[in-house]
Amino acid sequence: MDEDNVWVVIVSYNSGEHLRSLCASLQKQTISHNVVIVDNASTDKSLDFLKKSNLHCTIITNEANRGFAVGANQGASFANGKDATHIIFINPDAVLTPDCMEHLVRSLDDGAVGAVSPVIYKDFAKEELWFKGGEMDFWRHRVTHSEDEVRTRFLSGCILALRSDVFEKVGGFDEQFYLYYEDADLSLRLRKNGYKLMVEPDAEAFHAEQSEDASVAKTYFLTLSGLLFFDKHTHRGACLWFVFFSRLRYIFSTLKKAWLHARGATVTQKETQNSVVHAFETFYEGQGHHNFIPHRKLR
Repeated sequence: MDEDNVWVVIVSYNSGEHLRSLCASLQKQTISHNVVIVDNASTDKSLDFLKKSNLHCTIITNEANRGFAVGANQGASFANGKDATHIIFINPDAVLTPDCMEHLVRSLDDGAVGAVSPVIYKDFAKEELWFKGGEMDFWRHRVTHSEDEVRTRFLSGCILALRSDVFEKVGGFDEQFYLYYEDADLSLRLRKNGYKLMVEPDAEAFHAEQSEDASVAKTYFLTLSGLLFFDKHTHRGACLWFVFFSRLRYIFSTLKKAWLHARGATVTQKETQNSVVHAFETFYEGQGHHNFIPHRKLR
């Protein structure tokens, strides 16, 4: 694979120790590669660590948190400017086994495969799966992880490898998705362009899921990006169902918000439900993502 020019793209925001662990695993990979890190205005001094580490990487610094899709496209554009043949997007809270990237790149030797993800575990003991495939439910507006890598309908942006020409052909990540669902959207566009999606069973990784400690912001962006995704991809014949079901969810969410406030729920419960209602209101008003500023750190 000497002719391959593999680039790793990492989009980081206040990733701290997670980024340190990822970098350590990248240095143990069995294939040569380059690294570009797009930092979305971190304030936790994670950039200081990178500058002091012995990881050879390019750092692109944004003045504001522009979201994952924008940052990932920035990194991919830089890599393509360096004649990248393969691009592997990796979340900063992931850790790869030493031969993970090699297996991913080899999987892409099959021209019919548009993108590939590894099997991802929650723990180093491999006792609990985090991702081995994905399902899409257009009736209930849900995208969920599954254990069926053979029939996966989407791949995880946590670790996602593509040939650079394929990524450019389908237009990269859709930047209307500030956080979440950008991987499902890209996967669907790959499938519509005739490419297969693959989960490589011999490639393994681990995911600490850094966003778990930012539940209010996570809930907001999951809700809003989900609405954007299903609005974008729902078949014309099912548009009335999308309108009805999304309005029904909005009414239920508003009633639940009032109920939580009336019964004296915890601050976290009220803030989380407020974020759900605000996501629906933002979607219906067509204002986009960036008018929501969470009170807690957005990871």
